[in-house]
Amino acid sequence: MASPEGRVQDMRDVMDIQAVDQTTMRVVLVGRLDTPTIERIEPGLRARIRDSRQHVIVDLYEVGFAASLAIRMFVVIARQLQGTGRKIVLFGAQPLVQDMFDRVALDDLVPIVPDVSDALALIDAVSR
Repeated sequence: MASPEGRVQDMRDVMDIQAVDQTTMRVVLVGRLDTPTIERIEPGLRARIRDSRQHVIVDLYEVGFAASLAIRMFVVIARQLQGTGRKIVLFGAQPLVQDMFDRVALDDLVPIVPDVSDALALIDAVSR
């Protein structure tokens, strides 16, 4: 069985995880966050987040669609981080994706900001 890190690496066509610095990881998602894609990436992503001590910023610039399962994944990750002093922040959502997030009021549970600098500012505010 592959390690959680191996599973993440196998998903590079839809997900890449980059270190921003020692306290923050950037998850770059690409394409459609439909049910098959979420089922492929969620276990490895959640394991990677669980095993780190980093905040998470999620780059959605290249995501054209997000199904309800993607929203559930972001909520589950937010809850996973709750109580650890860490935070998840989404940024760069395209209009169709942002509209879906707005309709379900995702930003009540997970911060959603326009760009990476806003995401890092939120993380910085939490880290103080």
